[in-house]
Amino acid sequence: MASCYHCGAKGASYRRYIHTGSSYGGWVSNRSRGTSYRSYYGLRTLCESCAARIDKWRNIGWSIVFIIIAIILLANI
Repeated sequence: MASCYHCGAKGASYRRYIHTGSSYGGWVSNRSRGTSYRSYYGLRTLCESCAARIDKWRNIGWSIVFIIIAIILLANI
């Protein structure tokens, strides 16, 4: 039986892409300089409650994006 990636509970059977890490780097050359930020996501096994929590926060995030876009569009009318 698989265990939950987030809480360690046994019997996890839900699969979700979750944020697994990030990195930050920079470079300097004679002509330019810059920075980059990378986010890494991976498919992980989760229990039912952790999968529901992640789905809830993703839905809240999309709702916020939708509200912001609606406010911007209505402000331009």
